[in-house]
Amino acid sequence: MGFSNAEVLVKFVGNTEGLDKKTKEASQTIKGFGKSVGGVLGSIGTLALATSALITVEALKGIGKIVQASVEAYSQFEQLEGGLVSLFGEGSAEMNRILEDSRNAYKSLTMSQNDYLTNFQSAYPLVNAGLNNNKDAIEYTNKMLQLSSDLFNTYGGSIDYYQNAINWALKGSFVYLDNLNLGIKGTQEGFIEAANNAGILGRQIQSVSELSSDEIIDVIQYYAEAYGVWGKTAAEASDTIIGSMNMVKATWDNLVLGFSQKDADIDGLMDNLVNSAITFLNNVLPVVERALTSIAKALPMVVQKIGDLLPGLLEKLLPPLIDACLKLIQSLAKNLPKIIRILGDAIIQAAVGLLDLLPDLIDAIMGGAVALIEVLADSLPTLLPKLIEAIIDGVVKIVDYVPEVIQAAIDLLMGIVKALPTIITALTDALPDLITTIVNVLIEAIPVLLEGAIQLLMAIIEAIPTIIVILGEKLPEIIIAIFNALTSNESLQKLDQAGKSLLNKIVDGINSLFGKIGQVGINLVLGLWNGIGSKVNWIIGKIRGFGSSVMSAIKGIFGVHSPSTEFEWVGKMNILGLEKGMEEMQPELQKTINGVFDLQPNISGQMSSTYSPQTNVIVNNNMEIDPLGQVVNKIKTFSGGAKNDYNWGATI
Repeated sequence: MGFSNAEVLVKFVGNTEGLDKKTKEASQTIKGFGKSVGGVLGSIGTLALATSALITVEALKGIGKIVQASVEAYSQFEQLEGGLVSLFGEGSAEMNRILEDSRNAYKSLTMSQNDYLTNFQSAYPLVNAGLNNNKDAIEYTNKMLQLSSDLFNTYGGSIDYYQNAINWALKGSFVYLDNLNLGIKGTQEGFIEAANNAGILGRQIQSVSELSSDEIIDVIQYYAEAYGVWGKTAAEASDTIIGSMNMVKATWDNLVLGFSQKDADIDGLMDNLVNSAITFLNNVLPVVERALTSIAKALPMVVQKIGDLLPGLLEKLLPPLIDACLKLIQSLAKNLPKIIRILGDAIIQAAVGLLDLLPDLIDAIMGGAVALIEVLADSLPTLLPKLIEAIIDGVVKIVDYVPEVIQAAIDLLMGIVKALPTIITALTDALPDLITTIVNVLIEAIPVLLEGAIQLLMAIIEAIPTIIVILGEKLPEIIIAIFNALTSNESLQKLDQAGKSLLNKIVDGINSLFGKIGQVGINLVLGLWNGIGSKVNWIIGKIRGFGSSVMSAIKGIFGVHSPSTEFEWVGKMNILGLEKGMEEMQPELQKTINGVFDLQPNISGQMSSTYSPQTNVIVNNNMEIDPLGQVVNKIKTFSGGAKNDYNWGATI
């Protein structure tokens, strides 16, 4: 009896029954150490160490399971090998051939070595009964096993099902041959007809008794070839998922057996396992790729279908769902005070209980800590040397791998650097299309955004009258409520306190900031001055260019061509414009003076009865600028007084 890969993994990874049982037993034993909690907690330290040991043991059991499976597989092989010795003799050519066929059966029959030998020894006596040559008997036994395996890989079922049908035919009963799906009727007459129609025997037969076992197998093989069954196992082992998976299982069983065989070719067995696994992956990955590709193609259609159905589903499902949620919230809100009271009472009771137990809990914790320290102290002489040894060994192992890790990192970086041109090329090739796509999408989205903005604006405009009506109705109530709240004694007191506190904080803040602001101002002025100074030539150049452009334009408009007359003409225009502006502003100036001085002043006790002086403005165009940059000979004379004197008719 052999162990498959799956069986070993399941028993190794998933079976923790032994661990659970031992842990429970250890726990029960520790509970009996003492009545005090401190004793129990101290024992927990021992339990933790024991549990860690048990976990390690369970992990090692995985190797034990493989060893056990290997030993059992070898014990089965010993019996099968002993049967071959009985049939053919120790070291005979027939025995060596059968053993060689058994080692290669994983490729042609997807059978392990032990499975092949078991099936061979079951079929050989029937085949050999009508033959005198052991060589032929071995060959036809292999044909019989090949037929059974090919029929199984073609039509399913089990190998035993088809092997039994052929076995009964070799015994003279053909009733099961119609189950082979090869067009052979399940009667003696049907098989005679099939044998004669095949034309491979070199004669016509009248009775099945005329047939030897090898001829029966030849007839069945003929129809297996005609129906495309023959060789199906080998083809599926290399081309199909189920066939390659069976081959992987067979090579694993052979490896497990090889662990216990003397002089076994472990390297070859490992190669067989790896190669069969690669074949399996090669068969699986294209199927996975096709599945993912199909899913990717179907996904948009699925999303579209769901999108088409979603509005209707939401329309049907959301209202009752929302209603149910509202009812749930209402129910919770209604019962929330009761729930809070219940939870509050439970929490308080638990807190009271914990507080009552606090002295005992502290005593238990401290006792347990003491016990745990004692356990660790007793274990340290044993654990510390092992720990130090393990650390040293681990560091040595890590140091041994440092050069390899560094080289691998260098190789990785070199690979990245070598790939950079390809990556950059791909990115730059894709970038124009990506930018074009983004720009097109944004341009296409502009009308949608504008339309949405317009709709939003129109909705807001439409809603404004309603909002105004609602606010108009509620505004008096709101104002009254705000006034009542603000004028209450409590609010006034709080506002007074808040105002004083805010004022104090502002004063303190300003005082603390004066120095900083002054420094900031100095830095700002210096920065501005330095900046302006560094740009004086640039500013002057700009002004010159601007003035030149303006003067050129003005000269072009008014036909001024002589440079000597440019500023003369500009000066005249300025004086004339100034005169016109002052004349136009005279009424406004008179009105302003009347309004300002309509104050009935009492100067030295005597005043004129007229408080609205008449103002005349005389403009002297004879002006110039002195070396200090001041305008001179600009005289404004008001009636009844000297330059810049205002005569209001009062006697001073």
